[in-house]
Amino acid sequence: MTAIDGPAGRVAYIFSGYGALWEGMGVALMHEDATFRAAVHEVSGHFDNHLDWSVEEQLKSARTGDYRNLTLGGPAIFAVQFGLIRALAERGIAPSVTVGVSFGEYAAATASGILALPEACRLVAASALALKAANGIGGTATAAISQERAQDIVAGSHGDIQIAVVMSEGGVLLAGTGAALDDLGTQLAREGVYYRILEEFPYPYHSTLMAGVGVVFRQQMDHVQTAPATIPMISTVTGDHIDADGLDVEYWTQHFVTTTLLRQAAERAARTETIFLEVGPRPHLQTPLRTHRRPDGERLLVLPTLTRHKPGTAALDEAADRIRTHAD
Repeated sequence: MTAIDGPAGRVAYIFSGYGALWEGMGVALMHEDATFRAAVHEVSGHFDNHLDWSVEEQLKSARTGDYRNLTLGGPAIFAVQFGLIRALAERGIAPSVTVGVSFGEYAAATASGILALPEACRLVAASALALKAANGIGGTATAAISQERAQDIVAGSHGDIQIAVVMSEGGVLLAGTGAALDDLGTQLAREGVYYRILEEFPYPYHSTLMAGVGVVFRQQMDHVQTAPATIPMISTVTGDHIDADGLDVEYWTQHFVTTTLLRQAAERAARTETIFLEVGPRPHLQTPLRTHRRPDGERLLVLPTLTRHKPGTAALDEAADRIRTHAD
């Protein structure tokens, strides 16, 4: 499967991170789409070599709150995203570039051909199991502030707050200790700035508070087997294109503690792409992605693959139809 030809049909697959998790994700699509169902089953089989639970059964039986535990949520969202790659290919849709946000980078590297599926599952499992070391060390908050304002906050926090994700020009995710995030919320409330601690995400992901997770991860992974990319990938660690040599075990170790540069990676993709397709179980990145423009100033078409209201084939088919129409 190759990307749709022609500049009007260039599609960037933007793989969402943990914020897209929800109980019940993927279940309707497993019932309605045989290709997706077979792909999830294939992924789950590979995970069986590394995990003591079935990812396929986890998806089918998830209860409210299960995915607050990222050890469960990480493999689950990867399985859904891999299934979506296959289901989109069955509909004649493929990316011309891939971008992954946070945990979505594993699926982005798989879609690009850099990671073969067995190696991707080994890597995802090791990352998810290492996250057990992050329990209780901090959390994450969303704030409607610029990256520059966030840097000033970080500078005055004595290491207790760091920028986790640069979402857009006016929005960031901040990771930090519980006390520091609470205090910041009080300060920003006085200023009338939107701020919310993400109770559903009790980890300080993408900050140096996660250094212990990286240590545990390296105890399980001493190397990562990669292959040359068949589809270009833009890293949200660097904000630019990356090749197979760059996605070594050190890259994935730093992934836990390094700021995710969604804004910069999306800006890079917008130079060449005309469509941003958010590949994940529900829309999570649509608002920041819609802030970007092509070099000629035109808006990009930004689409989801699944939604909570359309968790089966309806939203997926609609996205595929709009991509084909856009390419005509």
